[in-house]
Amino acid sequence: MPKITKLSKVNMGKLTENIEKQEAKKGFTKDEDIRIYKPKFKKDGTFTGIIRFLPSLDTDVPYVKTFKHWFLGPAGKWFVEECPTTLGQSCHCCTANSLAWKAGDKDTSRRRMRKLNVFANVLIVKDPQSPENEGKVFLFRFGTKIHEKVLETIKGSDVDEPINIFDPIEGANFKLVIKQVGGYANYDSSKFTSPSKIGTDKEIDTIGEQIFTLSEFLDPGNFKSEDELEEKFNKVEGLKSDAKTETKTTSTPDKDPGDSDEPELNDDFIKQLEEQE
Repeated sequence: MPKITKLSKVNMGKLTENIEKQEAKKGFTKDEDIRIYKPKFKKDGTFTGIIRFLPSLDTDVPYVKTFKHWFLGPAGKWFVEECPTTLGQSCHCCTANSLAWKAGDKDTSRRRMRKLNVFANVLIVKDPQSPENEGKVFLFRFGTKIHEKVLETIKGSDVDEPINIFDPIEGANFKLVIKQVGGYANYDSSKFTSPSKIGTDKEIDTIGEQIFTLSEFLDPGNFKSEDELEEKFNKVEGLKSDAKTETKTTSTPDKDPGDSDEPELNDDFIKQLEEQE
């Protein structure tokens, strides 16, 4: 396994190019994954900690984007499945959503929209609620809001220099601030700090030995076939088994009803939904 100190000072142009390719692409385990970092909230429902995004040892981009559908059908059944658009393949549910949106049934399209999950390796720098996590590497699953902050920091702006926040030497810590707004987790106050080194070269390489692979989230074996998805979709939506969608698509229509800014459901809730079937 290569030492992650050797991944420091990577070519920003190449990193940006790989990220743009990743972003142009338009979920994973059903059992609870203990590798995934789950901040513990204080009694007031808030959390403040510090994490550090780490490079990937097996993917060109240091994070992986996946899409997942979970929604309740008219008959009271749940549809909880990985979306094949993660792999650039057609998705029966997204196609049905596109047709519903174009037909003016935007509520149905929104109900069945795919949700974004992004996975990356992070070092837990400060966790007041669970100090035993400090110094350990976890997989961090996050959604649209934090993803936007990551891209904004990497790309920079007219007033801010770009920062490769995944660089263990020249990257930056992330102050993770979670508040409850309208009953949902809100990450607006989270932000990246000034660039800093996360430790000595020896400490950084020790951290690198804990990094998890990310390519597994893109393993085709985690996704059902289109026929299987269509059969389940029809069952959940109460449609006839021979119902066919007129067109196939790997993208979503105008205003992108296939994506959601809503907070992701946690593993425990998803598991409960799946057990109902």
